[in-house]
Amino acid sequence: MDRRTLIKLFGLPAYASAFGVFNTAFSQPQESSPVNGRLAVIILEGGLDGLAAVPPIGDSKLFDHRSDLIAENAIKLNSDFSLSAGLSFFHGLMKKNQASAIHACAFPYIKRSHFEGQNVIQTGYLAPFSSKTGWIGRALELIEMPGRALSLNQPLILRGHEDVDTIYPAKIHGGKRIDTSVLNLLAEFSDDTVSAELKKVGTSVDEGLLELPRDPVSLAYQAGQAMAQPNGPVSSVINVSGFDTHAQQGADRGDQHMRLEELDSIFVAFKKGLGDKWGDSVILTITEFGRTVRMNGSWGTDHGYGSCAFLAGGRVKGGSVMTDWPGLAKARLFENRDLQPTIDLRSVFCGALKAAFAIPHEQAAAGIFGDRKIPDLAKYLFS
Repeated sequence: MDRRTLIKLFGLPAYASAFGVFNTAFSQPQESSPVNGRLAVIILEGGLDGLAAVPPIGDSKLFDHRSDLIAENAIKLNSDFSLSAGLSFFHGLMKKNQASAIHACAFPYIKRSHFEGQNVIQTGYLAPFSSKTGWIGRALELIEMPGRALSLNQPLILRGHEDVDTIYPAKIHGGKRIDTSVLNLLAEFSDDTVSAELKKVGTSVDEGLLELPRDPVSLAYQAGQAMAQPNGPVSSVINVSGFDTHAQQGADRGDQHMRLEELDSIFVAFKKGLGDKWGDSVILTITEFGRTVRMNGSWGTDHGYGSCAFLAGGRVKGGSVMTDWPGLAKARLFENRDLQPTIDLRSVFCGALKAAFAIPHEQAAAGIFGDRKIPDLAKYLFS
């Protein structure tokens, strides 16, 4: 495969479980909110192997580096790329021009630490632990939308806006039968701290957040339903762990395939939950880093740099793999081991904020991510 200059859209032929810790975060608009779009972020914790999710089959060097990690039943998109069979629903969205993959992309962080990497992709800043706020939180503050997190702790990506509440979707037997009038009465005679907590429990009961399944797929469906409401949340965040595939990664089956099937089910759940609001939505995936190009001695991959990202929703300009492919020849690899990113993932974030919340690129780049030099790729990514 030859290196493409600038940005290349590879069109499709014939077209113009919960693993580990997770949480869901919501942002709730005011009744008179001018925001019509919806944004969902799926954080893939552990480091997604982009070369397994979207194999560059047109690059002959792929087979030299990892012959035992190349799936035989992958979905062929064109002569350059295929798609993991675990993403069959996502493939259907691609055929409807409602989904795209972005390849050879990364947040510009190169140290390969889970803790630092997760921090930078959530804060949106280049230096790890340099901020206590997240890029969605700062965006909500900019458009003056109150927020809500369905989690034990407020996710970092949502921090940065004062008007954010935190409610955990508790698993309490008989919770739906709690009398909220009693809770409100107790709140009146309690100090401020206890009163606030009692009111949170009351809100959870009123909104059906007790006895709620807490796996990522169920939460994605609930998030989609909430965002579909006229005055519902404008954003949600789902965490899915298990992508740190150092050993026995597998190809047509195994850990990697199972996690991609989980991701595919999350796309299904969001689309079902959003209903008609799907047309106004953007769903994107982010991960802290990619994996090594070469397979290791345990039939897995180690921490790397470049990976891929997925976009879906009615506001996505879909049906393609977007990339400036760097190639997998030894001289093209980052530090002789990793896929060399050619697309700054922050440009995808900026484009998503513009598509969902009408935040201009310049304002998102400088005001939210603190970098005026982030490329504007919105016209390639979103309709």
